[in-house]
Amino acid sequence: MLVIRKQQVQAFENEVRDRIKAQAMGALRNAALRGALPSAIVLPPDAPLRALFDRAEPRIDRYFGDFRRDAGRFVLLMLEFGEGFDADSWAAQILEDPEIAGPGKLDVLAVHAEDRRRRGSAH
Repeated sequence: MLVIRKQQVQAFENEVRDRIKAQAMGALRNAALRGALPSAIVLPPDAPLRALFDRAEPRIDRYFGDFRRDAGRFVLLMLEFGEGFDADSWAAQILEDPEIAGPGKLDVLAVHAEDRRRRGSAH
């Protein structure tokens, strides 16, 4: 009989999340090369960008529940609006709204972020 220990499961989950972070970082780098990121965003070098993903991870899990789908988008908002943007009133209202399902919160944040860009109030 095969027995998988909690430590083995955790190690596997960590490896999967590390791959997701690497893929999301690559996608952000590719978007930057194509000029597809908002003009206010400057991507940091790999190590600080990776650290930003690591710090974002618990918040992504809390707010959205799908790390694979939401990691890159959330970090992109952090880069544009500041690492603690989720505590700003405009974002906190969305993130804490029980009427908006987890997956939809990033979509609503994206709409508000675009509106803020148009008005020139990124920070």
